[in-house]
Amino acid sequence: MSVYIHEDVYSGFDCGSILERLQVKHSNDASWKSKLWTPNYIFMNTMQAAMGPQKLPLQFEFTNDSRVIMSSRSIMKLSCTMDLFYFPQDTQECYVDISADIYKNKKVRFVWMQFNVLNEKEFSKFEFPWITETTCDSNRGPNYDCIRGQIHLFRRLSYYIIRIYAPSFLLVITAFVGFWIPVCGYPARVAVTVTPMLTLATQQNQINAEINVHYVVALHIWMIFCTFFVFMSLIEYAVAIIYCHHIDEKKERMNSNSPTIITRNTSTKTTHFIKKSLIKIYGAIDWSKAPLDRNKVDYCARIIFPLLYILFVLIYVFIFIVPWAINKY
Repeated sequence: MSVYIHEDVYSGFDCGSILERLQVKHSNDASWKSKLWTPNYIFMNTMQAAMGPQKLPLQFEFTNDSRVIMSSRSIMKLSCTMDLFYFPQDTQECYVDISADIYKNKKVRFVWMQFNVLNEKEFSKFEFPWITETTCDSNRGPNYDCIRGQIHLFRRLSYYIIRIYAPSFLLVITAFVGFWIPVCGYPARVAVTVTPMLTLATQQNQINAEINVHYVVALHIWMIFCTFFVFMSLIEYAVAIIYCHHIDEKKERMNSNSPTIITRNTSTKTTHFIKKSLIKIYGAIDWSKAPLDRNKVDYCARIIFPLLYILFVLIYVFIFIVPWAINKY
């Protein structure tokens, strides 16, 4: 990040006499800057390019009330510890900690004039609802002054809705469309199921490349369940084919001249409940008349799969998205 620092230092000395002692001949001469004392400070959470006495200010301004106003700029990388379990519905807090390096608080005191983030539009994935200024504990000890700027980050959810949530949701619905295709339509059923599976796998690889963490985050849970529903729709197609062959074999045995085999009625309460539910929804249907078109497995899947997926979506929204919206608004 690029940091612009405007320092207002109260020196207690006459600035005019300082310039005379430094023998400044003209304003374009910058050699006197290395002779002027400046507060020595460091960014405690920096990963590179720590600010120190080697960073000379770019601009000076002297006032008549013994104050020196300096401006400087530094490009550095700051560390920020983030918990990404709720990603991308997460909120983060990042800090900019500035501490005295050599002089203790009896000699140097830091006070925020203003802390702000410029060019927020450049951060396309985050919003900055509020920015606060406070103090912190220096890693050099309690006798060294330290100030902290807190940046509260809210991730822009619309980016992930358009890029991940909406496409994956439509892919699962596309896999459910196969329940309305007859079992004999092998190419269509396989294409409608396998294509979403491959696309979800590609999305999963892209997410893993973007989120380099060693634990499961909310977006992983979403993608796992979407992949699970698409995979189960493929398993449902296999069960539907087995059901068709079972009905055909049963009809062949009934039409043949082989001796009749008496079997026990192994129907359970669950079987009766499914039959009654199908009759209420679809009416009286002769399932054995055309098993390829009137497949009981497909008819059940048309109800069970969408209901379970809608239930999962509601639970996901309630656990991950609703708290994010409450914290933001």
